[in-house]
Amino acid sequence: MGKKKDAERVKVVTLGCPKNTVDSEAMMGILQQDGYELTESADSADTVVINTCAFIDKAKEESIEAIIEAGYWKEEDPSRRLIVAGCLAQRYAQELSEEMPEADAFVGTSEFMNVGGVIQQTRAEERRVVKVSHPAYQYTQPFPRLQLTPWHYAYLKIAEGCDHRCTFCAIPSFRGRYSSRPLETLAEEARRLADGGVKELVLISQDTTWYGRDLYGECRLPQLLRTLAQIDGIEWIRMLYLYPTLVDDALIETVASEEKVCAYFDIPLQHIDNDVLKRMGRATSEASIRRLMDRIRRRMPNAALRTSFIVGFPGETEEAFGKLLDFMVESEFEHCGVFEYSPEEGTPSASWQRQVEEHVKQERLLELTAAQCEVAKRLRSQRIGQTARLLADRRRPGTPLLEARGAGQAPEIDDVVLVQNSGARSGQFIDAHIIEAFEFDLLAVAV
Repeated sequence: MGKKKDAERVKVVTLGCPKNTVDSEAMMGILQQDGYELTESADSADTVVINTCAFIDKAKEESIEAIIEAGYWKEEDPSRRLIVAGCLAQRYAQELSEEMPEADAFVGTSEFMNVGGVIQQTRAEERRVVKVSHPAYQYTQPFPRLQLTPWHYAYLKIAEGCDHRCTFCAIPSFRGRYSSRPLETLAEEARRLADGGVKELVLISQDTTWYGRDLYGECRLPQLLRTLAQIDGIEWIRMLYLYPTLVDDALIETVASEEKVCAYFDIPLQHIDNDVLKRMGRATSEASIRRLMDRIRRRMPNAALRTSFIVGFPGETEEAFGKLLDFMVESEFEHCGVFEYSPEEGTPSASWQRQVEEHVKQERLLELTAAQCEVAKRLRSQRIGQTARLLADRRRPGTPLLEARGAGQAPEIDDVVLVQNSGARSGQFIDAHIIEAFEFDLLAVAV
């Protein structure tokens, strides 16, 4: 990766969501451009940069454990440097600087482009550096990116921050208000990715449907989709994180009419009970959610729907959970994530009464997950006998099977299609005949 004589060797560790992945890719591109040598081995690194996550307690624990482990690595050679970047640094820089002396610097979410200078500062001044500024910063020009994803698909972060105030979510407190990236910047970055061979763009932000409102005074997501669809080399465009009240007819029609835009709607609903939704601070209701599902399926009967639900929110009764369970089963979501409520520091709901006991949350999680597994397996079984256009991702290790995905399957989070008798390489599109459905994946034979 751009080896330079006597260059400092840096290993970047990425934790958390795809938005963090994009930040790490830009950080690595800038480091390489500045003359650093990137390495995948901690043993050969002079500096380790950990791009942390602080979304929920489990993510914070994972980040802390990674810092502690890197601290042992640093003890072996005091000349090594450990840089803590990302959301955990942005949210807790002061506390961490007092409690984690093994770290040489803390770099916030708006400062990752300066990480090379921070490394030099720690070496020149032999002191701890805290570089955390306002989280609302948004880079307007495309940075050089070194992809952490397979070469044929890439995430395109279209905005930063969030203007919603869900009572369970701390993200606006450390990622700031919503800040869209200019459409021209995104188009340029997408062209660069396409020139590098990328065939699938996955659009991400905290709320992808809010795109453009802060910058242009109106939603520009349909326009962005149409612009990206004109780029040569891009074959699929997929959106993640759509807020339900903002999926309007204009967006639905754009997805239906643009051939390159996957008929894939990732809409985190969080719940269906009106009382729970109100206390969550969600601008939705059972009636509006049902109308939205109906509008999408009437316009695109074959669209794939992904959602996520939270169980055990404060005050969630057995009746409310039962309503959620029934809704999930009858709605037949192709993909669904289920999460236990986590009381996050600084959020309104963390201090509320009527907290649901842990064992009840776990029971509800298991029940909802089991029900969704049955729904998904039934939907997969209905695909037996169909021929699908698939994008090859990789060979499944230890088998002759090819892992591939259809337009209704997002990378890294959804099931896959295992293809027999295919000599295709990653990044190639193939046709395959589906012959069997498993609990999680599909089996197909290449046509």
